[in-house]
Amino acid sequence: MYKAGGVYRGRLSDCFLLNNNAGDSGGGAMECELERCVVSGNCATNSGGGLYQSHAVNCLISNNTARSLGGGMYQGSASNCWVVDNQN
Repeated sequence: MYKAGGVYRGRLSDCFLLNNNAGDSGGGAMECELERCVVSGNCATNSGGGLYQSHAVNCLISNNTARSLGGGMYQGSASNCWVVDNQN
């Protein structure tokens, strides 16, 4: 299985994850902790176009795509985030 298009098992703050692609899940990030980040324009062929099994705080998660489940995020948590214009 291909893990994450952008970041796998990381801790990110004040960053941009833009236009990444995953061959399976987690187009932008997988199993990560994010704070004050922008996750946009990412794509996953399975689940979690933007984020997969990740935790986001004060983030913008927008314009991400997944072919199966969770265009913006799948199996994670979001606190004080904007999750807009994602597709699956």
